[in-house]
Amino acid sequence: MKKHKLVIICMVIVLTIGSFSFSASANFFDDIKGMGIKSDGKPIRVALSSAEFIAQYTISIFEYARKLLEVSGAEIVSFSNANWDAFAQASVCKDLLEMDLDALIIQPVDEHAIVSVIQELMEKGVEVICVNRDVATPVNLSIGINNELFGEALADLLYEWSEGKPVEILETQGGMELEIASGRSRGFSNKIKEYDNLTMVSQVPCQWQSDLALDATLDAVQANENLNAIFTHSDCMVPGIISALQQLEKLKKVDEEGHIFVGGVDGAPEGVDAVKKGYYDVTLEQNSFIFAIHAAKAVLYKASTGKSVNMVEELVEPIKVTLENAFSDARYANFDLKSEEPWLFTKEVWDGIDFDKISEQTFEFVPPFN
Repeated sequence: MKKHKLVIICMVIVLTIGSFSFSASANFFDDIKGMGIKSDGKPIRVALSSAEFIAQYTISIFEYARKLLEVSGAEIVSFSNANWDAFAQASVCKDLLEMDLDALIIQPVDEHAIVSVIQELMEKGVEVICVNRDVATPVNLSIGINNELFGEALADLLYEWSEGKPVEILETQGGMELEIASGRSRGFSNKIKEYDNLTMVSQVPCQWQSDLALDATLDAVQANENLNAIFTHSDCMVPGIISALQQLEKLKKVDEEGHIFVGGVDGAPEGVDAVKKGYYDVTLEQNSFIFAIHAAKAVLYKASTGKSVNMVEELVEPIKVTLENAFSDARYANFDLKSEEPWLFTKEVWDGIDFDKISEQTFEFVPPFN
């Protein structure tokens, strides 16, 4: 199956209008009503499967995708949480084989455990869309980021913060069996080798768990009196890190003497909240609503045209979120998922991708916010 790579570049303001778009409306939801109904008058049937439903980042992807699909008239026939159990997720996917299903939006727990059942679903004509992480077989659409690039960007920001002074670093890692963790670690570790003053003193697998990040921070700070920086793979671990620093009486605001630099990835509510309070230097946002919007649009593209998308999507440019832009309405973390109105940039992100015109190996999409 032919694949195309979609490269999403952030921090520049551009709007590209695709042919699969809708007229201007005071409420974007009005534009997509009825788009989830197929030509035979039946709703397109969609299953959602998350690897976990604890991280606010994951919750934002699936809840906003569900909101868009339900507004369109699509039917959500299954919404499952694997709770990090790859076998449980594979079992749910096998059950989907017995259903009349049009599309599956999935965040794989493991890239290998569901390969055979994903292949079976696609052979049945089910459109498969991966979000946040990939699966080890071709799918219609895979929406992710360049994890090494995010790690490298954090290293550059840390060096900028250091102003040349010695820096000793703790890295609280996600699940290192996954590329979304190992890629971030690899990018960060390789990049700090370019800076003589940056030294890694501890790398601790925390499996995306805040309580394990708390323990790792307590241990590392107490064992290394000169430790003055923490790189975390995800905002979901930030509450534990901040709690540990507070227990050790090491919690200082960004502009206070003795502050320990903390930087990470996601731009999720728990991370942006910590930035607003002044304790978290920077989070590199991978905007979950972009993932949700593109996944929903791919599903509705099939409902509207009868055609499936065949491409790979990769978000490569991080959006740096600091105190300067943490309060912006562009942050998905600041949006109330219970709102009856769409997120501010939904239409712009939606209209900026045209599945009919993607013919090159790389398609560049520039979201209208930073």
